[in-house]
Amino acid sequence: MEKHLGISDDDLASRLLEAERALSDAEFLYQRFADALPYGIWTCGPDGELLHISQSFLNLIGMTLEECQRFGWWGKLPPDEIETTRAHWKHCLMNALPYDHEHDLLGRDGIRHAVLVRGVPVKDDMNRVISWVGINLDIDDRRRAQAELRESETRFRTMADEAPVLIWMTGPTGESIYYNRRCIELTGVSLDEQLGRGWISNLHPEDQQRAVAVFHAALERRQPFENSYRARDIDGNYRILLDRGVPRFLEDGSFAGYVGCCTDITEMREARETTARANERYRMVCDALNAMVYEFDVVNGVIQHSNGLYDLIGIRPDQAEPTYDWWRQRIHPDDVGRIEKSIWRTITANEIYEAEYRVLNSLGQYVPVLDRGVRRLDKSGNTAHLIGCITRITETRSALPGSSSQDLMQTIVEFCPSAAFMLDQSENFVFANERALKLFGCDLEGFAAKWQCIVRPKKGAIGAEWAAAVKHMQHLSAEFAITRPDKELVEVQLELEPVRDTKGVVAGYIGLLANVSKRKQNQYRLEQSEALYRSLAESSPNHVFSRLPNGDCDYVSRSWCEYTGMSLEESLGKNWLSVIHPEDAALVDYDADHSYDVEQRVRRHDGEYRWFLIRRNPIFDSRGEIAKWLGTCTDINDLKSAEAALRESDQRLGVALGLTNLVLFNMDLELRYTWFQGPMLIGITCKDVLGKTDSEIFDVEQAKTMTELKRRIIQGGESIRQAVWIDLAGQKTYEVIMEPLLGGSGAIIGLTGAAIDRTPKIHQAVVQANAAISAI
Repeated sequence: MEKHLGISDDDLASRLLEAERALSDAEFLYQRFADALPYGIWTCGPDGELLHISQSFLNLIGMTLEECQRFGWWGKLPPDEIETTRAHWKHCLMNALPYDHEHDLLGRDGIRHAVLVRGVPVKDDMNRVISWVGINLDIDDRRRAQAELRESETRFRTMADEAPVLIWMTGPTGESIYYNRRCIELTGVSLDEQLGRGWISNLHPEDQQRAVAVFHAALERRQPFENSYRARDIDGNYRILLDRGVPRFLEDGSFAGYVGCCTDITEMREARETTARANERYRMVCDALNAMVYEFDVVNGVIQHSNGLYDLIGIRPDQAEPTYDWWRQRIHPDDVGRIEKSIWRTITANEIYEAEYRVLNSLGQYVPVLDRGVRRLDKSGNTAHLIGCITRITETRSALPGSSSQDLMQTIVEFCPSAAFMLDQSENFVFANERALKLFGCDLEGFAAKWQCIVRPKKGAIGAEWAAAVKHMQHLSAEFAITRPDKELVEVQLELEPVRDTKGVVAGYIGLLANVSKRKQNQYRLEQSEALYRSLAESSPNHVFSRLPNGDCDYVSRSWCEYTGMSLEESLGKNWLSVIHPEDAALVDYDADHSYDVEQRVRRHDGEYRWFLIRRNPIFDSRGEIAKWLGTCTDINDLKSAEAALRESDQRLGVALGLTNLVLFNMDLELRYTWFQGPMLIGITCKDVLGKTDSEIFDVEQAKTMTELKRRIIQGGESIRQAVWIDLAGQKTYEVIMEPLLGGSGAIIGLTGAAIDRTPKIHQAVVQANAAISAI
């Protein structure tokens, strides 16, 4: 038998047959791997002519391999993308550069499908391009997710800018990254100047240290916080802001920063302080009078007594029960019926009541008293309170603040906690308290000179309403607008009440005034915000809904009705639950107090159930309680199907690779494994590999060799094919092929590689070599 270099012809034929079989196995493995990917793998000749492409890609565009060759697949590009795609491919082809490009393809269904195409040139030892290999990736879900994210961001910024409060957001370090338009309008400071820590400089110097300390304390604990401080507005004045912030977290649970809002409470704080001062002044006046002043809550039967109770009957207010029944028991039995008739007549008629009766003092004696009072109405015009004074008849009557009806009315107006004025029976001006003068920006003389223009403007229907109320001596409730001397437009609500004396004759009129400008503005802003929200909701491709705290639905968008086939009325209340899959209905959390996501199946109008991501966010009222839930329903049925298909594909690929001696992997720039598929190394599982470097897996020498090879790829962009030895419970030899992994911009973002177990062949070669040596 003829031998060549010590090897017989039979051995050469056997080795050639083995090499062909190995090649056939490799091609079969390649084909299985290519078909497992969504749009597969492709190869081209050095001139760019298509040689092979996966069947999944051909199924997508509805063409055969022969039809795609000679650049026939270019016809599946949308017209608006042909020129750009061709130019990019031609540039990479002429310069032997890696190809990385996103474009759409027209599928056999006529729908545009987003595809990411990546390819690299394969070169010989002379650095000549001998072929191109690449991969097509389905990025429809990613493209859709990016579009939804942009739409969500635009919707958030639009709604935030229209909100009547100041909205802000920080990053995980606590530095500001966003303010809405209201923040810029209030402070007059540009967005760039407020970002980071710039917002601190706009706070009052006395509040800066405390405000920063409160925020940082919450930031360290990742907890909600509430704080108030003074901030300088565009005019240089300091406004009092109530700042509330809550932490926000990403889907993986990592802390993303804070989102919060600031509410301007300057007027509310001033009103509270002014009310406190007025109440204190009222208390001091009551204490100074030689009489007991009281306020009777008609609805609840509660009475508040001034300190004059002690001077009247020798009992301190803290010793008395704050109820009408307690006072009634101290009235002489013979006087009770007569007094109650007088009181209830006052409640049902427009008059001042006045009565004399006997009341029991602390010594067990009945003393005669004079009780005079007037009623105060609620917003509906019904009697809510009786306010009056009681004095001893044996004392001088002048001890009561005024012995006439007008004197009593003026005293009540003067110390009324609301803006108020008083007219006599002929509608002539008599008196206005300080709150009324401050409301209209004038002094008492100015109010007296033009009170009709102030509280009875000619514009609108109030003139006719006023005349009708005076003619019939009825209660008047009206709203109107005036312009103050400082040119400020003020919206005012008026409550005018005729007051009668004991004979039923009108003694005058008391008017109560309230500045409702803020309420009107807030109502307008609320209406605008609601209109904007509805507009955004109706134009959104997602289903939008709002629910009350008990789970009752009070709004759904048009897309929900079109999807479910239910009308708006049919979806209200808890009827929306009828289209939730019975197995998913229990996932609804009515007791939640925070934002949350849940996946549920929702029945379509044709009876098919599809998966939706339900996201709910709470809207809190001024007391911090949930007033409503706002939410969206996003169709994720295709995404879940794609995820299931991807898992199945990965599983098939893992099984296929498990039957071979091939291992595939990807690594990032830090040389950590980000993807791993194939038969496990001895003593190593996939879980042991992901996220780790070679130095955490192999011994020092082996890790050093592998790391040096991979750094050459990351730093120099070269491709490497080399045999390496790995000793894990038995030495094994792998042939490693590694290429740089490129990003969308062409930059290296990691590496990709394959490792083929050559141990059996090398072992066989060694055996054959030893046998040959022995033969010699």
